[in-house]
Amino acid sequence: AVTKKKLMKVEEMILEQADNHIPELAAFHMTEHTKIVEQELGRSTQVTLYGVYGQMQQVTPSQLTAGNFVTSEDYAGCVIDEDSAFAIFGSTQVVGQSIEIDKKEYYIRGVIESEMPIVMIQEKAETAEFWNLELNYGNLLQGREYATQLMSNYGLSSDYILIEQNFIGDCIGNLLVLPVLVIVVVVFVSQWRRIHRNATMEGEKMK
Repeated sequence: AVTKKKLMKVEEMILEQADNHIPELAAFHMTEHTKIVEQELGRSTQVTLYGVYGQMQQVTPSQLTAGNFVTSEDYAGCVIDEDSAFAIFGSTQVVGQSIEIDKKEYYIRGVIESEMPIVMIQEKAETAEFWNLELNYGNLLQGREYATQLMSNYGLSSDYILIEQNFIGDCIGNLLVLPVLVIVVVVFVSQWRRIHRNATMEGEKMK
């Protein structure tokens, strides 16, 4: 894991060196089955809690339906998904309402669409550890190379997996292509067998 303190130091070094390829950076970790509570209504539900450092909107592809994402300096704010908001408040119009996580109060700044229950907060402690980094290099074709250089040059990690933004799309494309290839092979083999069988029968007739 990479600590928030380390990431802050890396960002300072990048700015000092006037690097021409500065990525938009976000880091996060996830804690599943986290209980969130609304004390006045006496309601609670479980979510996946995202602890974030940096630009929260980079962490999830989910769209905002109300409010805003939490800024980097806002440690009292949170973002919640629509279903969890409805489970707690009976409504999705909940911007400004508060919830408790581990007996700490957070105010809802934004609501997002999500297929899974999510609450996102900004991590305050410099000792907070993050297992996931989002590095956005925009439209640069060499984004993968720049990301690799950043990881090695600044000592972020020597053991990591790099996943490009079109990874999911490529996987889906492969899943769609594979059945077609299987069908083509099956048809080819069956046709080849039929031709071979017909040739054998013709040969037997000639004999």
